[in-house]
Amino acid sequence: TILEKGEQPGGTMYYYIPPYRLDREVILREVEAIKNYGVEINTGADIRDLDELLAQGYDAVFVGVGASQSAKIGLPGEEAHGFYLALDFLKQTNECLLSQQALAGLGDRVLIIGGGNVAIDCAMSSLNLGAEEVEMICLEGPNEMPAWNRERNEAREKGIIIHNRYMPKEILVENGRVAGLKAVQIRWKEPGKYVPSNAEEIPGTEITLRADTIIEAVGQRVSEEVRNLLSGVEFEGGLLKADPETRATTREGVYAGGDVVSGGGTVVGAVADGVQAALSIRSYLEAKHPQTNPPEVTGASSLSH
Repeated sequence: TILEKGEQPGGTMYYYIPPYRLDREVILREVEAIKNYGVEINTGADIRDLDELLAQGYDAVFVGVGASQSAKIGLPGEEAHGFYLALDFLKQTNECLLSQQALAGLGDRVLIIGGGNVAIDCAMSSLNLGAEEVEMICLEGPNEMPAWNRERNEAREKGIIIHNRYMPKEILVENGRVAGLKAVQIRWKEPGKYVPSNAEEIPGTEITLRADTIIEAVGQRVSEEVRNLLSGVEFEGGLLKADPETRATTREGVYAGGDVVSGGGTVVGAVADGVQAALSIRSYLEAKHPQTNPPEVTGASSLSH
């Protein structure tokens, strides 16, 4: 049984990955294939407690709830209209693109803070929504950005300007709306360590970028709601701790994979985690309930966002 919080199966693939990157028809076909295997999918499932779920008779649970909360820098001006966190923006964007509607208040100039693949998604989606000027700003240099090379190259080919090695300092606000961003150039104190604490501001390099919309795409984390749900399992660095080989958590019968463990990876990586966990769960259930026909193992649940 898959217990899905959303109204549509697919989680991050359906709600956050832009249609230009992953066609919705592909996702729907995959979901139907899973159903055809005999898997039951319950959407709109509001699971509040892991103990309660296990008490319902499930022998094993796979946790694939993702890291559904965008990280926030904490810049002055983040409360202004026209400011978005990446996942909120992508969810609204996907709804608009799928319904062929405009995103109200987007404006002509969009600025994305961040240098990863999610930041690129936000930039490309802004272009697809009709923004005339799209820029990105990030701490990393051109070859230090976490975004894949092909993603960076495609963004530049589409005319997206990337300001490398700049630290955002303040969001400019006019009449309650985003108006731009102040930033300063940085250098690394220690080579190869691309984190804000290792950045040193360079005096006299301050810049101001104008923008109608600003999107922060600086990482994702597991929400407090999910942490409260998963009682009895250990977290490490804000992520669910799972054995890299078996995907077993610190609680017996509970396994995990995907972004809730990695903090943000690929669809392929999440699927691989699911395969590892499935094999481990099968072995666990066979040992717990010896039977004559191992392929018919049942009694596992998957939590998914």
